[in-house]
Amino acid sequence: MYRIGICDDDLIFCGQIEQYLFDCCSYFNMQMEIIIFVQGTELLSNIAAEGPFDLLFLDIELLDINGVNIGKLLRSDVSNEVTQIVYVSAQMDYALQLFQIRPLDFLLKPVKFVDIKKIVRLYHRLFVENVNFFEYKSGRTSHQINEKYILYFQSEGRMIHMTTTTGIETFYDKLSNIEQQLNSFIFFNIHKSFLVNWNHVAEFHPNHLVMSNGEVVPISQSRRAAVQEHILETNIAKRDI
Repeated sequence: MYRIGICDDDLIFCGQIEQYLFDCCSYFNMQMEIIIFVQGTELLSNIAAEGPFDLLFLDIELLDINGVNIGKLLRSDVSNEVTQIVYVSAQMDYALQLFQIRPLDFLLKPVKFVDIKKIVRLYHRLFVENVNFFEYKSGRTSHQINEKYILYFQSEGRMIHMTTTTGIETFYDKLSNIEQQLNSFIFFNIHKSFLVNWNHVAEFHPNHLVMSNGEVVPISQSRRAAVQEHILETNIAKRDI
């Protein structure tokens, strides 16, 4: 069951998006729990009580609290990286403000069924079809973790330090072995010692990335062009899905 939120002060618009989503359920064979909010404060209260949404359609121009500010609040909690935010607005001039929030997409009103179907298809491809658990050994004990909770891997000699939304796990392995197990659309090698989860990148700079937990990881000079190309390819892939 996927938990989906719709937050917009236009109740008619919310109902329209809800119907589009229900129409997508059978097509993608997904079970959805859809909850509508007309106020941002109601949305935040629900998240605090019930936990994060898997997919959230969020209006930017809410009456009580700006949707951009809601996104920043959600992203300030590293555990809320699981929520894929789709912003909706009647205006186009929010791109720079939205970059650090890492939305799944941006929809311009009026929204059509084909727009919602595209979003659900994208979400299904990235987070349903490609759900992957990374397996590793710590001592003699085997563990597994959903890769969406992994921020990045750092190699140090024969040791691997895996930073997750809940802490750091350390084990023996090679970064090249780890990379083969992971979704190449999501994880990318930015340095001989760092493998990052692109969904947890908060800021991009020419020589480093800032992750969702505020930590800075370096981009090696030899990988800078490849990182920029990966950003372009990822954005194109999202638009084409």
